[in-house]
Amino acid sequence: MRSVSSDTTAEEWRQEAFLAMTEKAWGGRVEQLARLNHWTYYHTFQSMHSAPGFPDYVFVRDGEVMYVELKTEKGKLTPAQLTWRDLLVAARQEWYCWRPNMIDFVEDRFASASTVMEDVPHVCNGGCQCEPIKKARKSRENGYSPHQSRRKRRDGD
Repeated sequence: MRSVSSDTTAEEWRQEAFLAMTEKAWGGRVEQLARLNHWTYYHTFQSMHSAPGFPDYVFVRDGEVMYVELKTEKGKLTPAQLTWRDLLVAARQEWYCWRPNMIDFVEDRFASASTVMEDVPHVCNGGCQCEPIKKARKSRENGYSPHQSRRKRRDGD
């Protein structure tokens, strides 16, 4: 990280901080936000013997489940991570790839009830191929809502 001069704006400083953040530090911040908002989460401590590409976190609260892959600003999804993303989205699960510059969205998502995937600001940086998200959006345009189906199961309809 370069030294901050007196003419650096707050936004420039914020962007520099995002670029310097490690995935471990980002994960610590995300875990803190989850706890503050009463989400239970699972994170594999040692993924050496786990299925490659499975998302970093699974968050659960009040009948909602989110699968979240964390990346640094420059991090790219691996082919195995893209496969898991495609499988989860096809199964109409909520999947995200969160980067430090998405902190405002992440805070809002943890604080709110469920959201729809089309509200997710995708910051691809060359690492995200968003086609499955577009397919999920098209299916909702035809009357499908992943949150509606969860509510129906929960309410017994």
